[in-house]
Amino acid sequence: MVRTGNCVDGAERGYNPHHPKDPSYFPLTAHLAQTGQILDVINRPGRVNDSEGAVDRLRFLIDEVRDRLGSVPIEVRLDGAFCQGAVLELLTASGVEFAMKMPMWKWLDVRDRIRDRKSWTKVHASVDGFSLSLRLKPWKRTERVVVFRKKISGKPAKDFQLQLFQPDDGYLSTRWW
Repeated sequence: MVRTGNCVDGAERGYNPHHPKDPSYFPLTAHLAQTGQILDVINRPGRVNDSEGAVDRLRFLIDEVRDRLGSVPIEVRLDGAFCQGAVLELLTASGVEFAMKMPMWKWLDVRDRIRDRKSWTKVHASVDGFSLSLRLKPWKRTERVVVFRKKISGKPAKDFQLQLFQPDDGYLSTRWW
């Protein structure tokens, strides 16, 4: 979320929890994680969620990369807003490798599987994980899901959010995807 002034064209009040009345843009960026090179940026009004127009935007970016670079492998990392059947279908049909944060929807029944898990595999000094095949019934597909946990010191702050990938340092550190 990028806050703007009141006179900026296209900016609207939106999802910024710390400044809900301020006009803002909600930028959607596509970049090459290994180098930080920006491939595309779309400044959307602050009231627009990542998932709005996601399939069309991803299709455009995939086609653009393939037109420019041929059949190079494409890998994408997406947050939970992109977790939708149509996005999964597009990525699979396009042969794009992906890592996507999956929301903790009750119908996925993952919380119980995490709570009941007895055996975790050491991934890093403070990170454990396991994988499972998860049936996504509404979308009639099964996906491999990897669950990570990291030991943290103390109780996390209310808005504390762990990061799974940090391209600048290569360390793993969280959640489930």
